[in-house]
Amino acid sequence: MNQGQTLGKLVHCRAGDLILWDSRLVHCNSPATAIEQRRQDEPVDLLRIVAYVSMSPITFVHGQTLDEFRRKRKEIIENNITLTHWSTEFTVSYGNHTDLPKVPMDKFNAYQKALIFGTSDENDK
Repeated sequence: MNQGQTLGKLVHCRAGDLILWDSRLVHCNSPATAIEQRRQDEPVDLLRIVAYVSMSPITFVHGQTLDEFRRKRKEIIENNITLTHWSTEFTVSYGNHTDLPKVPMDKFNAYQKALIFGTSDENDK
């Protein structure tokens, strides 16, 4: 705080950088650069691609059994549903994404399945 004013912190990133933060902190992002005037038929080059990932220890799961939790995780992944920052609460993020393709679990390798289900091995589910 500076005389009652909150100061922001600009995080400078380069290609391949990994940024970790506590999502309880106020945060936002903005385009990498401004898109100047362009013709309607002119394509826009990719400025940046970001993957927001929220993870919590399996011990944070409350109010349901681990089997129930894993069933819900499977349904969410297969239906391409986006959740909020709280990865154990199953609060669907805003927006209607019903047009996204279904994702069968056989598309994921053992490591990815272990991350999805909160196990050390995909056979532990």
